[in-house]
This record gives sequence, C-alpha cells and structure tokens, in this order.
Amino acid sequence: MGEAAFRHVKRHKAPAAIVMSGESGAGKTETTKHIMRYLAWRSETISKKAEGRLDTLAEAILKSNPILEAFGNAKTVRNNNSSRFGKMMRLHFEPTGAVAGAYVKTYLLEKSRAVAITDPERNYHIFYQLCAGAPAKHKGTTLAGLTPEAIRMISQSKCIKLDGKDDAVDYQETVKAMGILGIPENEQAELFQILSGILLLGNIEYDQDDDDHAVFKPGTEAFVDAAQAILQCGDLTRNLTSREIKAKDRGGGRRLSSYTIEYNQVQAEGV
Repeated sequence: MGEAAFRHVKRHKAPAAIVMSGESGAGKTETTKHIMRYLAWRSETISKKAEGRLDTLAEAILKSNPILEAFGNAKTVRNNNSSRFGKMMRLHFEPTGAVAGAYVKTYLLEKSRAVAITDPERNYHIFYQLCAGAPAKHKGTTLAGLTPEAIRMISQSKCIKLDGKDDAVDYQETVKAMGILGIPENEQAELFQILSGILLLGNIEYDQDDDDHAVFKPGTEAFVDAAQAILQCGDLTRNLTSREIKAKDRGGGRRLSSYTIEYNQVQAEGV
C-alpha cells in the first residue's frame, strides 16, 4: 500500500491518500506507523543518493510518533495503546521522491478522559510517564512526594501499571523525540510543569459552607498552593471558587461594573 502510494506520487506528480479506518483495536495506529516507516525509508534511499541531505527530516517524521502517542493515546478495554484522537498526516515530496516536509493535524481529542476514567482503562500515557520518569524539579515537591495511587487523575482506575510497559523508559523516549524535533529544554520543562499542575488540580476536592458557597475540603489547600506555585498563575483560590462578571452601568455609560459570583460545590467541581 505504501509503495503504491509512493509510486503514484512520484510518477504522476499528484497527491495520494491512505485512509486508516476500523473499530477500536483493529490496528489503525500500528498500521499507520508501519506505512510511515516505509515511506520514510523509501524516501531515505533516494535522499542518500542526493548526498543524505534529507536524512534528518525523515528521522524527525518518524520520531514525532512517541510524542503523539504520549499525549493522545491511552489504554482502553480493547487496546493498551488506543488513539483517543484523530490525526491527518501529510507528507510532501520533492520531484525526486525525497521527502521535503511533513504536516500533522490533530482533532477530536477525547478530553473527558483527562478527568474521568474507569476500570480497567488508563488516562493518557503522558501522565504516567511524568510520574514515573520526570525529575522532581519538573514535578514540584508536592507531586514528587505522592505515589501514583494518591494522584486522583490516574488512580480512579486500578490499572496504573501495564504489564510489559515501562513508563519511565517511555518518558525518556518522549523527551528524546522532543529534542529531535527541536523543542528547547526550557520549553520541555515548562510543558511538564503544566502537566504536573494539572495533576495537582485533579486532587482538589470541594465542600460547601453555610452560605452554599464552595470551599476546599481540609487538606486540599496544599494542592491548591502547589499548583499555583508550579503554574505561576494568578489567584487560583478565587478562580476555582468564583467568577467575575463585568457589565455596563444601567445608565448606558461606558463605565463597567464588576461583580463576583461565588460558586456552589457543584459549580466549582465543574470548573
């Protein structure tokens, strides 16, 4: 299939499309990887004849896959590495057949999985990689001191570790792929800090005071403070328990009035 598409593009100088379709667990992700490897190899054999000018580009295309899988794949009932998003991968070729560039568009990410999972499924791979392999400076003291079982976003399911899968090793593969794609180390650190902040936010629990206003449950404040420190955001307590509304004065003037609306417990949990 890959050879047929490659020959069509090279011979006719016209686009060719390969569509991977099937039910969950049918092998779409693995088939896509095999075809991408083949096309990169096919292009590489040509680029080597042209003094190896495009070897690094073909390698970068292949090495981008661990990043996509880390952030978009998860264990489901049917598949230990199920893509929870759609993607369109576009390869551009020179007239010689050597790869000239690539473009990846992602869409329809299963956002709900980030906050709610059930047995025997898992959250996105990147969260387990972060907990297992990232240095404490990226996670912060609070998160680094927690066991995976104490992190709500990944412990809602009893399936935290997968047989035959080492999340710490996979973390290193993800970091290596980021380096190959030219993502600076400081940006990588910021990314992992954001992910750590998200995990900390997932440990926040709410209660309700006598005025029906949302308040943090005892012991939760530590996660709020840790998330605020690592995310370096504004007043996190206020943002999680209330919202501000600005409206024009009734007189029709340009002046804006600001109102703060306190959340109740249900509203705060939905933020």
